[in-house]
Amino acid sequence: MKHTSLQGALVWVFYALACIILAVALSFYLFGYWDYGYAFWYHWLSIDEHINTYAAQNTLKPQYHLLTASEHVAMFQQVATAVHNNGVGLEQLHYYTNNNVKIQLFHPAEIRHLQDVATLFSQAKAVALLVLLCWPLLALAVLREGRSTWWQRSMGLSVVFVPLLLWLLVAGPTQVFYQLHEWVFPPENAWFFYWEESHMSAMMKAPYLFGAIAVEITISALLLTPLVHCLGIKFALRLRSLFK
Repeated sequence: MKHTSLQGALVWVFYALACIILAVALSFYLFGYWDYGYAFWYHWLSIDEHINTYAAQNTLKPQYHLLTASEHVAMFQQVATAVHNNGVGLEQLHYYTNNNVKIQLFHPAEIRHLQDVATLFSQAKAVALLVLLCWPLLALAVLREGRSTWWQRSMGLSVVFVPLLLWLLVAGPTQVFYQLHEWVFPPENAWFFYWEESHMSAMMKAPYLFGAIAVEITISALLLTPLVHCLGIKFALRLRSLFK
């Protein structure tokens, strides 16, 4: 009986993980379509003031802070488009000074980092596709195991969320942000850039913008996860009825 209960709990855990991953992927897709709400966060996080303070100190690539707010937003949209397109176009991004001098937006180290981000996005898409293929099979396994108990659902959620929450509480969001960068990106490529030396960091007010995006993605994923769960079960029921 205990073995059956544990097996059912593990099946539910894997199905819950699949639903969460798909909900996060869908949230990224939806918010990515609207450039992660950058136009909203640009004003809410006072990114305009941030750029005026720090981009103005960038002597190698001057006058970025003199661009209008709409131009700053358009620049971010171009960056997001390039990153979603395997990094194509990052080297071509530029702006013009008051003297009509054409300046490349990012220096080589920034471009390499954004290319790494683009590669990470491509890998994440592949993982999401694999999970999508496994999703109905896991839903069928959940149906075969029968209705999940409160203990099974609690165990599943604990396995998924408790370690992450403890890590956030102990280390703090900023340290978690830096640690994830060290794990995910190639050690030979720089990912930390000072605001006054990097238009990329200045325009994104890193890591504050990333924190805001993480919040919107998390809230969206929490809302979408039950929907993905229900759709998976309904799809599995349809599949089971077809092969009876």
